[in-house]
Amino acid sequence: MRVLLVEDEPHLGSAVQEHVRAAGHAVDWFERLEPAEHAVRTVSYDALLLDLHLPDGRGLDFLRKLRRRGDALPVVILTARDLVSDRIEGLKAGADDYIVKPFDLDEVNARLEAVSRRYFGNAVPVLQVGPVELERESKVARLDGRPVELSAREWARLGELVLGHGNYQGKQIVPANLLGQAFVGSDVNPSYGLTFWLNRPAPNAREIDIEKELDLKWQRAHWIGVCLCRAAPADMVVGLGSNYERLFIIPSLNAIIVRQGWGAKFSDAYFLRLVLGR
Repeated sequence: MRVLLVEDEPHLGSAVQEHVRAAGHAVDWFERLEPAEHAVRTVSYDALLLDLHLPDGRGLDFLRKLRRRGDALPVVILTARDLVSDRIEGLKAGADDYIVKPFDLDEVNARLEAVSRRYFGNAVPVLQVGPVELERESKVARLDGRPVELSAREWARLGELVLGHGNYQGKQIVPANLLGQAFVGSDVNPSYGLTFWLNRPAPNAREIDIEKELDLKWQRAHWIGVCLCRAAPADMVVGLGSNYERLFIIPSLNAIIVRQGWGAKFSDAYFLRLVLGR
């Protein structure tokens, strides 16, 4: 389970983070609402631990905003306010549970597991659209009951679609202007478009190993001024699979490069330098 913790008291925040982490969960901790807002929009969380009084706003306002936009993220409120009226206000705002400070850290884990069971217990375990199925827990995709595993050639076909501006074998599969939206970064992460990573800041940028960067806590990940490989052209875009499985598309070279990965541990930059001879 990946948990978002919003708590401005350093000692309490650190203690909760370490205790929840020790139970086997990933925890992203913020002391203010503004970075938490960015995180909740870009990361898929399983639960939120939310303090009510924060330096840049009220936790309940943040919660109401989540619910207004249809976000069903399970929320457990952490607060020193123990009046019944306060609890009622929190529950009406959309909270799933309430823990009054001071509390036992084991209670935090127990409440998280309880709200998670209630949420996922009511959710459909398998999402299905026609012949395509996605198992919610295992994240395994299936087509007509068979696991979906892309071959190198299938990866390359996606690359041909991109190089063809949405055309594949003479047919317009995706409108070019719509496909172009996949290669527009954001203010938070200029190197990430819609499903594709961008090498646009190269060659004058800090080189990162995305596989390792994605393992970092949100607070420690730095996406500004980074690229995948300084030696590769700036117009390169990259599709990521697991275990260093990659699709590199380089329009300026009219090149498609597929990296199967197979658990390799060396970076994409090292791989690209070998392939491109740079």
